[in-house]
Amino acid sequence: MLYHSHTIDEVFDEFKTGEKGLHQIYAEARLTQHGQNHLKLTRRSLWQIIIEPFADVLMLVLLATLALSIVSAQYSTIILLALIISLNAALRYIQGVSEERTLRKLEHQATGHATVRRDGIEVKINPIELVPGDVVVLRQGDRVPADGRVIHALQLHVNELQLSGEPDPVAKHNKPVHSESSVYERTNMVYRGSYITTGSGQFVVTATGNKTEYGKITQKVSRIAKRSTLQQRINNLTHAIVILILIAAILLLLLGLAEGMSLEETLRYVTAITAASIPVILPVAVAIAITQGLRNMAQHQALARNMQALEFVSMISTILADKTGVLTRESLGVSSSWHPNYSDRMFVGYCHRAAISQIQEGDEIDRSLLRYEKSQDSSILQIPARVFGFERTIGLSGNLWHNGAQYELVLKGAPEKIIRMSELSDAEREQATHSVHKLASEGHQVLAVAYTELRQPISQLTKLPKRHSLKFVGLIALESKPLPGSKQTVAKLALGGVSVRMITGDHVETAYSLSRRLGIASSRQEIFDTRKLAIMQDGEVSRAVMHSTVFARAAHNQKHILIAKLRRHSVVAATGSSADDIPALLQAHVGISTGHSSLLVRDASDLILLDDRLATVAEAIKWSRTTLGNIRRMLLYLMTVNIGEMAIVAGSLVIVMAPALLPAQILWINLVTSFGLALPLGLEPHSRNIMKRKPVSPRTSVLPRYLIVRMCILAASMTVLSVGAFIHFESSYSSAYAQTIVFYMFVAMQIVSALSARSDHTSTLVRFRTFSPLIYIGVGFTLLTQLLIAFTPLGGWLGLIKVDVYDAATTSAFAFGCLLLISELLKLYSRHAVRKKGRSYE
Repeated sequence: MLYHSHTIDEVFDEFKTGEKGLHQIYAEARLTQHGQNHLKLTRRSLWQIIIEPFADVLMLVLLATLALSIVSAQYSTIILLALIISLNAALRYIQGVSEERTLRKLEHQATGHATVRRDGIEVKINPIELVPGDVVVLRQGDRVPADGRVIHALQLHVNELQLSGEPDPVAKHNKPVHSESSVYERTNMVYRGSYITTGSGQFVVTATGNKTEYGKITQKVSRIAKRSTLQQRINNLTHAIVILILIAAILLLLLGLAEGMSLEETLRYVTAITAASIPVILPVAVAIAITQGLRNMAQHQALARNMQALEFVSMISTILADKTGVLTRESLGVSSSWHPNYSDRMFVGYCHRAAISQIQEGDEIDRSLLRYEKSQDSSILQIPARVFGFERTIGLSGNLWHNGAQYELVLKGAPEKIIRMSELSDAEREQATHSVHKLASEGHQVLAVAYTELRQPISQLTKLPKRHSLKFVGLIALESKPLPGSKQTVAKLALGGVSVRMITGDHVETAYSLSRRLGIASSRQEIFDTRKLAIMQDGEVSRAVMHSTVFARAAHNQKHILIAKLRRHSVVAATGSSADDIPALLQAHVGISTGHSSLLVRDASDLILLDDRLATVAEAIKWSRTTLGNIRRMLLYLMTVNIGEMAIVAGSLVIVMAPALLPAQILWINLVTSFGLALPLGLEPHSRNIMKRKPVSPRTSVLPRYLIVRMCILAASMTVLSVGAFIHFESSYSSAYAQTIVFYMFVAMQIVSALSARSDHTSTLVRFRTFSPLIYIGVGFTLLTQLLIAFTPLGGWLGLIKVDVYDAATTSAFAFGCLLLISELLKLYSRHAVRKKGRSYE
């Protein structure tokens, strides 16, 4: 059936529904029949699932190493390589599924709701529960959750950019159109993925899930894996490592053949170098750490939309926060009023007539005025002739009332605007202005109320004659109370290098009073009246914005201008809850939407606060910093030990023409320590000082210079200790004896390296105060496998032999102590450098 070419009644008959919607029992039956209303991507084939984990450059190098081992008949190496490749492939597949489920769960939590009619009653349901025949109610800012035929349209305009590519909103109506109309010409239909720019309406669902027009498009789009910037950097690093591995392998091959070594022996050495160089666990370990970071943030009521968002949240240095909802309670209370020429009863009546009486359509100010009316034992049951929502261009809202042969327009809005438009003497104007400043300086949001009489009704407030004067009624003061803990959170963020700046449409005095209570501003010089933007030069604006912590009298269309200026020097996060905030959310590095925001606003944001608290933003920053810090430490550890292994093998080959570690031994060490030490480092709890450090700059490399220096010194220390021990025991006993000693030494040094990597500057011993069961279990697992190797035939399979317990214990203890001492001296120096700069450290 071509729904667009049929009448509404015919469409109702087709779906056995009506304007009252479906009965709940029928809706449940249809949900079973049609399935949930979500898009299902084309399933990958079995071969794609099997091959995908191997489509990685490090895995390809491992496969090449496996091929070399087969050619040179290194059976223990072949088995270990096959085991490592299989475990990594399985882990990558499991992680991919886990990551997809986590992101889908977060997306499900961020989906919002759809308003539908069931049994004639409007109810809010999850959009995935929509079925054909449901009647859906649309309001401004809503995203259309399914395809459908328009039933009613009141100035309904829809943006169909995702479907048609055209940015201009399309006006919708409920009349049939020609049967051969294209999708873009069906102006009586709404489609999934589009959103309501203005107006309201209702539609009956005709298609859900993959049967929608948007669903058909997604089936044609190939599945593309998204990587965060950090993952891309690490990916680039692994590519560089592979290039170095290939160069080293080729040079070693040529050197060995030039020295007259056999091809089989040369390949064995090439295999050893290659096996020692590959941090094969790195990509999947990074993905595991990021996924766990997303889960930690979600557990603290902050939903990061993707992995890229998590990375930027950790770098936030400035938060541009809306006053209402994030810093103060959205529920306003009327604290006082000023109306010298009107009685209390008359003033309350005008307040009611200025408010939108239908609470579901009004804002919090309207609700406050209606509560104020009830508190004064006043009740007006009349219905206005026309309701005018807040008109941002003129700063007014109100209602038009039919009053006998005339009309009465009752307005509320900015005091300066209404005072200027009202018939007042100079003395009255001065008195009213003084009262505004007095109430505002006490931290109140001040509104003025006025009215005028009209002979003819008007359709828009902007059509009110400019010379038409108003009759001033009075002022009403609304109290905004800071949310519990907001002041403490502002101070906590400041300690962590994150400045909180408040943006509000309130009077300058109101903004200053409230910002002082929140600890955001300490002087009036920090308050910027955004009305000055129109008369300031670009350079002046930039300087004013950077030196201001509060932006008063701000309009929504100024928010993205302020963000653009702040972005020049900071990583900016901005909060928003309405469709007008979308440009600002997109402009900021991190757009933050609140839990009660429309689905459209959530889609434009990077981070969603489920409880609308600034403290939740602080928690998100803490856990994102922890996640990126864990990734950095994991990378430091893996790079240190891999460079150390490669240097040990290369050094021993150059000096005595024998490898200090065999390929099978290196692979076993990497297998055990990757799972026992590297993965736990990626899942460390946050440190006590995590919110006492300044955020990392986006320009900072994956590993800062001081960590690269530390990595090189530790790797060099490992090399000197291991090669020295190998030369000593090889000359006194045999190569196999020396290799066994170096094997035990190197595992001991790996444990030191992992424990040292837990902190950037804090002493390794002090870091033990931060309890981390996973790292302790990992160390225990590593030691247990060492005992298994030492006292079972498995050691012989790896090329190890029985050695004197005293030799193994003393050399391992000496290596452990030396590396720990070197690490502590390096950290002592870095702590001194950090303290000299007056910074906190971790």
